[in-house]
Amino acid sequence: MNLPKIFINTKKQLSDSTDSRSGQLLSRGGFTAKTSRGVYLLTPLGNRLFDNIMEQVVVIFDDSGITKCRVPLLNLKNKVCDDSRFTSADKDGKNYLLSDDSLYMFAEMIKTIVNSYKQLPFNAYTVRERLENKFKPGQELLNSYEYSEVEVLFAEMTYEDIEKAAGEVAGKIMELLKSLNVEAFKVLKSENRGMFIGTKMDFADSKLIADFSGDKFLDAEYLPNNTELNREESSPLEIEEIHTPDIETIEDLAAFLGEENKTLVKALLLNCNGIKAVAFVRGDRTLSIEKLAAALDILPERIVPMDEEEILSIGAYPGSTGPVGLKNCRIFMDKEVLAMNNFTAGANRKDYHIRNVNHGKDFTADLIDDIIVCEYEVNESEDYLKIADLEFFGDGFSEEYSLRYKDNGSRDANIAIGRLKINMYRLMSSVVYNNSMEDKLVLPGIVAPFEFYVIAANNKEDVLEKAAAVVEITGPEKTILDDRKGSMGSKIKDSELIGCSHTVIVGKKSVDDIYEVIDNGTGIKKEFSMKELSEYVSINS
Repeated sequence: MNLPKIFINTKKQLSDSTDSRSGQLLSRGGFTAKTSRGVYLLTPLGNRLFDNIMEQVVVIFDDSGITKCRVPLLNLKNKVCDDSRFTSADKDGKNYLLSDDSLYMFAEMIKTIVNSYKQLPFNAYTVRERLENKFKPGQELLNSYEYSEVEVLFAEMTYEDIEKAAGEVAGKIMELLKSLNVEAFKVLKSENRGMFIGTKMDFADSKLIADFSGDKFLDAEYLPNNTELNREESSPLEIEEIHTPDIETIEDLAAFLGEENKTLVKALLLNCNGIKAVAFVRGDRTLSIEKLAAALDILPERIVPMDEEEILSIGAYPGSTGPVGLKNCRIFMDKEVLAMNNFTAGANRKDYHIRNVNHGKDFTADLIDDIIVCEYEVNESEDYLKIADLEFFGDGFSEEYSLRYKDNGSRDANIAIGRLKINMYRLMSSVVYNNSMEDKLVLPGIVAPFEFYVIAANNKEDVLEKAAAVVEITGPEKTILDDRKGSMGSKIKDSELIGCSHTVIVGKKSVDDIYEVIDNGTGIKKEFSMKELSEYVSINS
């Protein structure tokens, strides 16, 4: 393939905003192009890499008997989810739902197709473009606004069946990652709530701890908080209002009051599947969205921040929200807050907080549970990046969506539903990250956009003819022919940036049937005749 036809655009240097190594490699090699803050497109070269990785993933699904299905964005429904991106109605008053979440559409499909145990399992996969407001500067495709995700949707008779089927798929994904030189590990969620597949990278979005009683890891986000809680022995005092000007964070408030973070209570204003709620945790703690979702029996992605209009409607004020005086919302509280007496919280108005707040006396929570990220020993933990995520949805989900089947005794039973999500942009980034060496990228042949980079040293007719002959040997479908004007050094550098395993130079020596081959992984250079080159390619391709 002639180089200009695939629009390769390598870069000599990048802006300071590209922090992660995988992001630098993808951008420098011309795999991605940034269109705006947090939004990236895959170039033709990037798409070729993406498609090659996707092809390997699809092979796993085919081997596991999982078929592809197309899940529409737009569907006719009588009941519309509260957090849908778009709703409309037809002339009969039935609602249309537009959503990038395939789970609910899959539930509709199962309800329509499956009514007997003979039709189970019904396992399918779909590829979706997802939108999430999780972008963080410098993390590129690891946390972009838009990303590509493969969803494997399981409908089985029991959750044990899902665990077995998903476990087989996860095992094959682990084997694939190993073949792509990606060090990965399974991460079990506590309380049998599924698992993750994670890998170590230059950016991590969660932690895991080793369970040294067995060969497994547990995700710290799901671990129970086992801190011993004792109610403070002090009499409730009357509420006291404090003027706290220019306070923006819990750290600012602690410094202003001369107190520790753990004596304060902070608020998180949330929309939980359409229900306005405020979660209160100790000032030195972090809310676990996963634990809160489990307590509410909803999906974690159904928990999003309130917008400004919602905040005003409940009588709260951003940066100074407290539990006293809230309206039209539910109050969730971590169990540690229950053990606190006379704590300090927001006053729900600008530049003011209140002291001596007590649960039961000044407010009553609608939910009290363990909803914080647990504490753990740092020397027993590892950072990791989530690539794949398996989750189960429980009987509550099946009953809500009337997902039932007749068992072999003609009795009604709930269909077990599970989902394995694979973030393809993260998978691609991890492959690039784990196959890089300093300023070079050498990708495994099964996913590399091209294996061979053939350089024509000049545009003389005899050199171009011999370069074309070399391409026939290396294979036109897996070879780039670079016949551009430019220095030999810059062309060799381009071959190293786009992940080719070998560079073949067709220069003056080709007149004497001599061609220089560079192994981009080792840097070793060898000279071959055309016949020897053919033998070398057959062995190394």
